[in-house]
Amino acid sequence: MFYSIFFLSLLHVNCFESSFEEIDYLRRAQRIAREMPIDDLIGQLLMPVHSMLNKPETFQETFRKYRVCGFILDGSVTDKVKNAPEYLRDLTDRMKKVGREVAREAGFDADPLLSVDQEFGVVARVRTGLMGLPSAMALAAVRNYDYVQRGWKYAAEDLAALGFNMDFAPSADVQTNYKNPVIGSRSFGDLPTNVTNNVIASISGMQSMGIAATVKHFPGHGNTSTDSHKSLPLLQQSIEELQKTDLPPFKRGIAEGTWTAMVGHLNVTAIDDSVPSSFSSKIVTDLLKKQLHFNGVVFTDSMAMEPALQWDAGEAAVRALLAGNDVLLMPPDLEKATKGIKEAIESGRLSKNLVTEKASKIISLRLRLSSYKQPDLSKLNTQEKKSFAKWLQKRAVTVLRGRCSGPLVTNPVFVSCSGNSYTTQVQLMKERLSKNGIRVTDNRAEAKSIVRLVGYHQTKEDLDEQASVTVALDTPYILSESNSPTLIAVYNSWDDAVLAVADVLSGKEKAEGVSPVEVEGLPRSACVRY
Repeated sequence: MFYSIFFLSLLHVNCFESSFEEIDYLRRAQRIAREMPIDDLIGQLLMPVHSMLNKPETFQETFRKYRVCGFILDGSVTDKVKNAPEYLRDLTDRMKKVGREVAREAGFDADPLLSVDQEFGVVARVRTGLMGLPSAMALAAVRNYDYVQRGWKYAAEDLAALGFNMDFAPSADVQTNYKNPVIGSRSFGDLPTNVTNNVIASISGMQSMGIAATVKHFPGHGNTSTDSHKSLPLLQQSIEELQKTDLPPFKRGIAEGTWTAMVGHLNVTAIDDSVPSSFSSKIVTDLLKKQLHFNGVVFTDSMAMEPALQWDAGEAAVRALLAGNDVLLMPPDLEKATKGIKEAIESGRLSKNLVTEKASKIISLRLRLSSYKQPDLSKLNTQEKKSFAKWLQKRAVTVLRGRCSGPLVTNPVFVSCSGNSYTTQVQLMKERLSKNGIRVTDNRAEAKSIVRLVGYHQTKEDLDEQASVTVALDTPYILSESNSPTLIAVYNSWDDAVLAVADVLSGKEKAEGVSPVEVEGLPRSACVRY
């Protein structure tokens, strides 16, 4: 069996509220929704995007005009943003103030939903000031679900301190197609049981700190070779294959109490090949809600993605709601979406009772999340969190070919990447190697060892045929194309990952990770029994 370690049981009692509390929130929300004006009801079903970096006050007009349930905050907050944590906390405080004012006008008192795409790894909107949790695939390589739960608990506390109360994570996709251009290291791997247990641990950690987790991209984006941002991916698995491989992480995530789920824009031919999954009642209502018994809030993937743009914003909004979705994420035109929903209610195409039912679930979630006390900024990225993140990343480093104890390089060492793709990582590795006593040279001709860094979306052309060590900073699939005597995977290009690899190359640390995905012609680890 892939994992030989003992999986310590998660303490669900501490992580999820009781069913009685859940029922209480919903009953309160139902009473509120029944009395709400129609514009406020419709607004609960809409989550537009707001940039964390530009035009910071436009949210006020959007809240007041469209009565939206909240925002997904987008952009890329790096160390180039001055005082980023304080900046974000101030922004989210102001957004909460206005959102609560609008909610009170509608008859209830709750924070808006302030969400973010913060999976860590390649999908991370905030890249400074908070804990640097390793990517999903790196976490899976550690092979300890309790550590994953703890890591996500720490990361969720940081997100809450910044003002978020919802995260569009974790990815519950089982990565079975090595050509997948969009999931990759965002997944916990290619084994359904492994993915499932990591998903459960992630949900538990997040929601224990009052951050709503989101299992995505239902019913599974792992076995595709197309990016759904650009076109409609085709999933040709049979029902039996879906049940065996793709659905288990969602099924267990739902059973363990995830508060929200996201439906992907996918063509699932075995269930409904007439429309994208996000517009299919067979997938959203029949499969997700009825068969898997999901009673939480269902979000669409971004309505601005290519597969959702075959209709205008108003028609797409109505179709997505009729399919069973509760919240429309990032409508490309809020005015048209709102108008389309209102006209559908007035014509009877969309019943007001259905809209009220959806709004009740969203208000219930807002009430639940508002009951959590927001952590102080002093809780951000504490030394304990930094140390744990570094320790996790060290344990994720995997040798797929080569020696298991170091040093794994011979002086002098030349470190390189393809073009300008990973120059920052190259410099960081050179500095760490030097600090560890390895002689580094900028003269390739005199080098006895060449270390090549390759990463996200890079191909065989980015490899170095003369490299004695090739390091995969994203998914490890590219290592099957390399002839280097030593092959290392780290599943992440953040600083901690680069430093961890440098320590293994220097012989300061051992590579204890096991690849969560199968790489053609290579073991999952050359150094660890699994």
